[in-house]
Order: sequence, then C-alpha cells, then structure tokens
Amino acid sequence: EEIVGDIEDEHDEPEDEPIHALPGGRYEADARLDIEALEERLDTNFTEAVDGEIDTVGGLLFMIAGQVLPVGESIDHPAGWRFEVLAGDERRVERVRVIPVE
Repeated sequence: EEIVGDIEDEHDEPEDEPIHALPGGRYEADARLDIEALEERLDTNFTEAVDGEIDTVGGLLFMIAGQVLPVGESIDHPAGWRFEVLAGDERRVERVRVIPVE
C-alpha cells in the first residue's frame, strides 16, 4: 500500500455512501462519484455548461475552476448549484457539499 496506494480487503471498513442527502436540499458527495449519477440524483445537467469530457464530480470542479480547489473553497455552477470542497489535498478533491443556489 505504501507503493501503490490503498488496497481494499475484507478487513477494511466500508466507505461512506458516495452521495447522501442533507437538510435543506443539500447533498454531500464523494468527488469520485460518477457525474451521471449526480445529474440523475439532482435532476440537473452539469456537463452541458462545460467543454470537455467529464466523468466524476471532482473532474467537473476542476473543469469549472481550472484548478484543484483547496478545502473550504466553493464554486458556483451555472445550473444553480454551489460546490464546496470538504476534503482533499493539493492534488485532488475528495469530498464535496452540493448546495442549491437561490
């Protein structure tokens, strides 16, 4: 694992679900979540407003911002949603909060 990264086995704790609802119409999502799954869950098209091929929520944020956003930063999407980075490092976003913009 020190060389190649995490290797899942039967002793590992199961990870949180990739997306779950919060009060107020907000959601918390794993940045590795497939963007199509998020679009389906929120009944929104996020990829329409962005040029390029996007597979994950983290990829969407990178395409919108043009950089990896640091923890605590947020960015608005033209579809009416704000993405706030909850966890990550200088190379990737790991967890985000998705908030409807009024």
